[in-house]
This record gives sequence, C-alpha cells and structure tokens, in this order.
Amino acid sequence: MVFSNFQKIKDESALTQTAFTEITNMTNDYYSTKKDTQEDIDQISAVLPKIKEAKAKIESLEKPPKVEKLANALLDYYSNLEETFESLLLHEQIQLKGIDAHGQALYDLIKKVIEMEKTGDVNRQEYISVLTQISQEASAAKLRTEQITPVSGEDEIDIAVTQARIEFFRDTSVSYSQAASLIARGQDQAGLQVLIDLGTRVRKLNDGTKELAKKYVVQSKPAIGFAKLPDLEAKVLEEFKNLGVGIPTPSPSPEQEATPSAQPATSSAQPSESTPSAIP
Repeated sequence: MVFSNFQKIKDESALTQTAFTEITNMTNDYYSTKKDTQEDIDQISAVLPKIKEAKAKIESLEKPPKVEKLANALLDYYSNLEETFESLLLHEQIQLKGIDAHGQALYDLIKKVIEMEKTGDVNRQEYISVLTQISQEASAAKLRTEQITPVSGEDEIDIAVTQARIEFFRDTSVSYSQAASLIARGQDQAGLQVLIDLGTRVRKLNDGTKELAKKYVVQSKPAIGFAKLPDLEAKVLEEFKNLGVGIPTPSPSPEQEATPSAQPATSSAQPSESTPSAIP
C-alpha cells in the first residue's frame, strides 16, 4: 500500500510537472494562454492534497527501526514535492491574475487593428476609434495589474514579470493615444512612426520577458525543488529495495513521451506585434 501510493503520486506529479517544463514555451494567444494556465492550476490543485495526505499518513504511523529509513526518505520526498507544487501553484495563480488583468477586450482590439492594417480597406474614422479604444483598454489593464495584491512567498521573477506587464500597458496606452491624435490631425506618417517605435520597444520588452522565463526554470523555488526530486526518489526506491519490495520498471506513458503544448507563464497575452504598413 505504501509503495503503490508512492508510485501513484510519483506518476501524477510527473504529469503535473509539465506546467513547469512548458514555462519557456511562449505564445501570444490570449485564449489558449488563459485556458492552459487554468488547466495547470486545476492539475496542481488536484495532486497537492494527495501529496499532503500521503505525507500526513507517514507522519502518523509508528516507525519501528526496520522501516525508519524508508519513512524518513518518504517524508523528505513528500515534503519537497509539497513545497515545490505549492510554489508552482502560486506562480500559476499569479499568471492567471495577470492574464485576467490584461483582459480579452485589449487582445481583441489589438488583433482587430492588425487585421485592419493588413487589409488596408478600412474607414479612417473607425481606425482612429480603434486606436483610441486600445489606448483606453491598455490604461485600464495597467490599473488592474497595479491593483494585484502582492502574495507572501511570491518569487522575485514573478514580480519582475508583473512590472514588465505594467510597463507594456503604460507604453501601449500612451503610444496609441498619441498615434490616434496625430492621425486625426492628418499627420499620418508621424502617427505611423509612433506605432513603429512602440513595436520596437515591445519586442525588446518581450525578449526581456523570455529571459526571465529562462531564469525562472533554473533559479525559482519550483526549479530548485524539481532538481532535487530524482535523488529523493532514488533514495525512496533504494529503501524499498532494502526491505525486499519488488520495484517494477514501468514503460513511459504516452503523456510523458508527448511534446508539451505551448504554455506561457511569464508573458503578457497579446497578439504578436505588427508594424502598420499604411494609415487608412
């Protein structure tokens, strides 16, 4: 029973760990970003109580000398797993708050203006109106992001990502407002240049966010916790073998062999930057 419970949690945890391994796989699609992040939260929330329960059972059992080493190895394993997934859950919850703060409306408006620029067949006043709406929505998103309450234990990398989002919203709001104003006054080239310059800054900001994602999967609390798991698992299995428990060699599951789908965790969900080709 103890071994089967350990094996079950080990397998479920390995699948749930994809929420961490996918962090550097960036995408700008708002809808898949939100869906995948919520699914990660649900997965972690499902396995975490099982880890806590398994740990509590080991703690409550009497530990005769014969099984003391195994019990200690299991406690080390479950404790590390618990702390790791709690940190990862916090990270994913912070990401979801950031996605919600961004909002669907801003994503749809930016996507709309990109399509308008591609076709070139658009009413001038409608184009100016959409630029103004983007400015207003970005300003509202900035305010919502600033109002996200800091959480105890929040990783400094998550804090840096939130600040990058705030800067993106601020710059987007100001730039689209300026562009709309210039174009409304007939200064089309000046308005176009404002948006081109914004695109350059956004690409630079996104590059910085990608670097933060790479840093997170190496230096964060979950990264450190996951790095410890192989040794902790090996110690548990060694103690089971010392007690004569047969250890099967399972084949990799299809889920474990599959390539993880894109799951952003550190980038603000938005359509990819577009340089306007013409002002209608």
